[in-house]
Amino acid sequence: MRPRSPHVALVAATAATLLLSLAPSGGGASAAPAPGAPTAVDVDVRSGGAPAFAISWSDPAEGAPTSYEVLVDGKVRSTVEGAVHSAVVEGLSKGTSYKVAVRAVADGARSQGVGERLLLTYGAATPTLPANPTNPLAGQEWGVYLGPAEHSYDPWRNAEGETKAAIGEILLQPKAKWFGRWIPDDDIASKVGEYIRDTTHGDPDVMAQMTIFRMKPWEGDACKRLPTAAETASYKRYITSAAQAIGDTRMAVVLQPDGPFARCAPGGSKAPSRLIAWSARVLSALPRTQVYIDMGSPGWFRNDITDAVRMLVDAGVADTRGFALSITHMDTTRQSVNFGSRIVDALAARGITGKHFVVDTSDNGRGFSGKQFRKVYPRSIPINWAKMCRTPDQKLCVALGVPPTTDVANPRWGLPARINRLAAKNVDAYLWINRPWLYQQTVPFKVDYALALADQNPYG
Repeated sequence: MRPRSPHVALVAATAATLLLSLAPSGGGASAAPAPGAPTAVDVDVRSGGAPAFAISWSDPAEGAPTSYEVLVDGKVRSTVEGAVHSAVVEGLSKGTSYKVAVRAVADGARSQGVGERLLLTYGAATPTLPANPTNPLAGQEWGVYLGPAEHSYDPWRNAEGETKAAIGEILLQPKAKWFGRWIPDDDIASKVGEYIRDTTHGDPDVMAQMTIFRMKPWEGDACKRLPTAAETASYKRYITSAAQAIGDTRMAVVLQPDGPFARCAPGGSKAPSRLIAWSARVLSALPRTQVYIDMGSPGWFRNDITDAVRMLVDAGVADTRGFALSITHMDTTRQSVNFGSRIVDALAARGITGKHFVVDTSDNGRGFSGKQFRKVYPRSIPINWAKMCRTPDQKLCVALGVPPTTDVANPRWGLPARINRLAAKNVDAYLWINRPWLYQQTVPFKVDYALALADQNPYG
């Protein structure tokens, strides 16, 4: 299989190859027999990222075709000589499902078409930046999960026109799927396996993303009591099963959002941190999994890195690729890059070198700090329940941020040159981890939220 474009992901709507029954041309008893069908048909995308199919194939098992025809939705889009075994088809649309097939032609007769039905969706641009040559998230295609476990999928499938396009701005981006204690221990392996199959379609070069939110007790409860022996055993069983299901899949895992709650364990206990560190080791031991431990946001730590560094060390950051920032807060990308880079330097000063981080940009298109939010809203309203931005000048509201990418220093994001230099060196990716299109970050999916996010999308 040829290398996939960093800009476009092809997600198969069906796992099986389709034999498209295209009737041979030329009627009558004197018509030449149809040639054999092409073999080893591979549909990929053109290098450079335009919405275009790149198709390759091999000769039929028998016979020597004089030419080949490439069809999209039953229409011939390219014809090449028999000695040629590849073609590019352009002029395609994002979010559209196509039947792509190749058929052989000999003496005016045509074989059956061989190919697949595919949905063309944009993935992340994943260049490797010179300042971060070891970035494990770069240089590969990011899978896009399309299925019922993605809350925007059914609304998108059933929508039309502008509504479908607006939901598509969310659905068709590669995102991290959340796995938590709402999934029973006995079911987690099958759920993870199903998600991987529907995201990568068996392609070993496609990366999936997960957010694991499994600690119990957590958030406010984590400040009141420690995990019981049964809860600890359950947690380890869950993580072990998830790891076995991931196996050698290319995977980016964000571990335990709201990580700073580990700091408030009763009596200063390190028990929650030790569990996170244990799971970080288990997951990082997988051959192609990269783990990023959530450590809150700049605002959560009042821009003081001391506690942040201590928390990450306790949580086992030394065994991981690094950490994640601003998953449940709306701090600006600029603030997060600056804060995270200070943490990278502080970890290095402690001998924990080579760490990088990711920033959640799903909802910070008009980022703001917790301090700014609290000047207007009471503590009973969580920051990640902020309202959708609905006008160009609205403040303290949620808007889509930088789309998922490893191209973190691109001037298009509007960040200062100094921040771009820090990002190029320290940030593996801007990811969409939070889910602002859901009601209070959980089900149900809100179509009016999606419409507002698309309408006010600064990068749309």
